[in-house]
Amino acid sequence: KRWEGRKLSSINKQDVLLLKEGLLKQGRAASTINHYLNAISQLHQVAMNEWDMNLTNPINGIKRMSEPQGRMKRLMPEAEKNLLTYSNESSFSPLSSIIIIAIETGMRSGEILSMRWEDVDLMNRRVLLRHTKNGESRVVPLTYRAREVLEQSQNNSDSELVFPYCRWRVRKHFVKAVQKAQKSHSGT
Repeated sequence: KRWEGRKLSSINKQDVLLLKEGLLKQGRAASTINHYLNAISQLHQVAMNEWDMNLTNPINGIKRMSEPQGRMKRLMPEAEKNLLTYSNESSFSPLSSIIIIAIETGMRSGEILSMRWEDVDLMNRRVLLRHTKNGESRVVPLTYRAREVLEQSQNNSDSELVFPYCRWRVRKHFVKAVQKAQKSHSGT
C-alpha cells in the first residue's frame, strides 16, 4: 500500500531507503528486508529489459542487509536418546527411522518423505534427492547408521517411496515425541 497508485518510474532511491528503514523499525529480519529489495530490483529489471521502459533501478547502490549464517544444530546424545525412546513408543512405527535419517543426513522432512527407492544406492551409501527446497537435485551421503535404517525399511516396503506417509501424520507424531522427550528431560 506504501506505493499504491504510483508509477514505477516515480519510485526512487529515497523511497526505497524509507521502506528499508520502516521495515527495520517493524523488527523485520535482515533476510526479509533483502527479499523486499530484491523484489523491487527484479521488478525494475524486468520493466527495463523485457518491457523496454526507460527507468533507473532505485536499488542500485543500496547495500543489502548482512544476514546471519544458517544455524547448525545438533542434538546432544542424551536428547537424541530421549527422542528416539519416545519415538519408538509412538503408535506410528516408522517415526524413529525417519528421525534417524534426519539426524544422520541433515535432510529436511519433505526430502525424506519424497525419497524413492530407485534413488537410494545402499551399496555406495548415497541417495539422490530429486525434489529439494531450492529445486535442484543433489546427492546426500549415507552414514552406516542411515544405511542400516534404510536396509531395514526396504525389507518392509512394497512402495516406490521409502517412507510413504503424509507430512502431517509424521509431524503429529514427531511433535508428541518431542514433547514427551522434553518433559522427561526437564523432569516434569
